[in-house]
Amino acid sequence: MTTLKKAILPLFLLAVSVQAANEVRVFVANVTTPYMVIRETDGDVWYTAGDSFEPWGTDGNDAADYDIALTDKGGDMFLGTFDPNVGDGFYYVAVHSRVGEAPADSDPVVETQYGYWDGTTFATTNTPVEIAVATRTEIDVNSTVLAAIQAMTDLMAVVTTTVATPNDANTFTITAGADVNDAYWMHAIMVQDANDSHKEVRWIEEYVTSRDVTVDEPFSFTPAAADKVWILGPVYGGLLYELRSSVSASQSPVYYFDETGKSGRAGGTNYYNDSGKDP
Repeated sequence: MTTLKKAILPLFLLAVSVQAANEVRVFVANVTTPYMVIRETDGDVWYTAGDSFEPWGTDGNDAADYDIALTDKGGDMFLGTFDPNVGDGFYYVAVHSRVGEAPADSDPVVETQYGYWDGTTFATTNTPVEIAVATRTEIDVNSTVLAAIQAMTDLMAVVTTTVATPNDANTFTITAGADVNDAYWMHAIMVQDANDSHKEVRWIEEYVTSRDVTVDEPFSFTPAAADKVWILGPVYGGLLYELRSSVSASQSPVYYFDETGKSGRAGGTNYYNDSGKDP
């Protein structure tokens, strides 16, 4: 285990309670006969006799069909066994206080836990990230970091549509999209040529409410009606290019210094502006 792994894991384990195999531990006061039920995140409850999840009350079933007994360990502590037939996943454990002789739908919930069941242990925590760290013996830091970077940087399609009205290699109208000026300004746009299925990407330089698109450079083909179109996330390289162009247009010429002594003038340091001529 790397030093980074050794440093990270204890920090997470401080916030995570990993239960011993097949055991759920709860602490409830002033309750003599609590029991637990297991629920999926959508609310369905584990039907112990049927080994399946179902909406509460299916086929007349009630709390007596869903309860899992807890063992009193004294000092308001109770132990329960997480049903090993439940598949891996995130679940709620709800602890009910039994009021009558048998579990009933009216029994109140006195504690809840949320955690991950991996088929052997039930780990309770506040977040899925903590659970993922706590239930693994070792973390592959490289793959974890790479996956996080990929998730943050992948360009996701904002709009998937088609060309509605072709015009030329620079401009066309799309079928679907926001009816707002500049909604996709400086977004990447990818068009698939129906003739040979190849795709090309450009930047959107202008977008108007009629869904007319103008790109920065002509496509090598003229987008035709029904060609597939994907508008992607903002292309920050394009945005930086636009800013640089604006700055360059507003400033004086840039001068380049010639220290080679090979200029038209004899000797000394010579300089030229970006037109290539003597200032």
